[in-house]
Amino acid sequence: MLATVGHTSCQAATLRELALRHTTRTYHRGETIRAEGQRSESIYIVLDGWAEQHAQLRDGRSQVLAVYLPGQMCSADSFGEERLDGTLSALTRLRLGEIERDRFSAYISLYHDAAFELAASQRLQSAIQRRWLMCLGQRSALERIAHLMCELFVRQRVSGQAREWSCPFPLTQQQIAKICGLTQVHTNRVIQELRRRDLAVITRKQLRLIDFEALSATALFDPSYLQ
Repeated sequence: MLATVGHTSCQAATLRELALRHTTRTYHRGETIRAEGQRSESIYIVLDGWAEQHAQLRDGRSQVLAVYLPGQMCSADSFGEERLDGTLSALTRLRLGEIERDRFSAYISLYHDAAFELAASQRLQSAIQRRWLMCLGQRSALERIAHLMCELFVRQRVSGQAREWSCPFPLTQQQIAKICGLTQVHTNRVIQELRRRDLAVITRKQLRLIDFEALSATALFDPSYLQ
């Protein structure tokens, strides 16, 4: 089931190699990198840690729109749009590579293989966001959280960050709730239910999948969108 997503690691390698040739910056957990609507003159690539993008209503309610892992590009449309449509911030201690847009465009025009891989990375992120939309619209609370666990495990397994059936999982219950469109109380109940069913456990910022096949079945998880 997991073999279908193995090629994405080469995309991450290309992005990381490109980022390391330019400016790198470190951000603390919770620190804002760019606010919603703010102009961004750079392309951001995650080197270490996790980043997230969220949008917020005037009354303070917010929704997490994306989670970015090491090797991923976490800008707006990197080939055009310069204003972020959501606030970009650090989920953990974070190191980013920052590439000026004109330099990025020049690199893409010179190296067509890299341009293809970078475009593939953006298509992957679009596919993830479409699947999140399906989760919010159609899946139950249990299915949403189980699906998120499966997705983040597979994404990290592909990039070599997972070990056997465990992977880093620094998300708090509040952050999981904001991704899945649930209350924190409901999120806590679902996580406890997944533990009770011997499907998955979160301890010390690590996710351990006790029965991946059963968890996937619970989530109606199909990893083909992560190709």
